[in-house]
Amino acid sequence: MGYRKRADLVGLLSTGQITKYVNGDDGDYKKGYKPSGNRFTDNGDGTITDNATGLMWQQANDDTQRGWEAAVSYAEGLELAGHDDWRMPNIKELSSLVDFGKTDPAIDEVYFTNIYSSSYWSSTTSLGDTGRAWIVNFVSGYASAALKGGSYYTLCVRG
Repeated sequence: MGYRKRADLVGLLSTGQITKYVNGDDGDYKKGYKPSGNRFTDNGDGTITDNATGLMWQQANDDTQRGWEAAVSYAEGLELAGHDDWRMPNIKELSSLVDFGKTDPAIDEVYFTNIYSSSYWSSTTSLGDTGRAWIVNFVSGYASAALKGGSYYTLCVRG
């Protein structure tokens, strides 16, 4: 399956992005919007809070690529910063981290450390083929459906 632009794939969360990169991104939704303060907060405990969505993210991946089912198990078993309710993000949540003004990686590296210019699993199974799940490639920010037996990184979320 080919890559699709995030804006073509999912309804977008308000991320505070003020520059338009593709049709339908936050640049379309928030014309003239100027965010006050930082989008992200480093909690100092290996987690980042997204002030636009209210979600708490794992700050760095664990350097392990795994299949989709193993990624789900990893996320559900993660204990980080005193929390044990971590999970894999759905495609909408994971796509909300993409910064289309950057590439290689297309994510805020000031807050998210050890995030590779590679693909990351979402919990969203492909509607047309349940043997596939959606991934986000942080080289460019594009999403596609990949075979669940493939090996990709995992970035967990809670909230």
